Amino acid sequence: MLDHNEHLAFVTNFFSDVISSYRLADDGTATLLQSNAAHTGLLGPSDEVLSPDGQFLYERNFLTGVINGYRVASNGSLSPVTSIGGLPPATGFGLAGD
Repeated sequence: MLDHNEHLAFVTNFFSDVISSYRLADDGTATLLQSNAAHTGLLGPSDEVLSPDGQFLYERNFLTGVINGYRVASNGSLSPVTSIGGLPPATGFGLAGD
């Protein structure tokens, strides 16, 4: 997932509880900023989307159906702000944004 300026990228690792962040240079080179920008608390983070202003990242856990929200810092770190349950786990549903 790229931020609105296309300079920060966020990647989930399904087999851990980690979201990593990278800085993208103008030539497309990626530099790891935070290998553990956030811990989701459970295995299975899969889908992610940024708010239109790039200030919040939302991640859906495929195995639980929980959506976690994080505030995005300029250094690529993520601070938890919300967690919402109730979606069916392990389905083809995902997150989408504009």
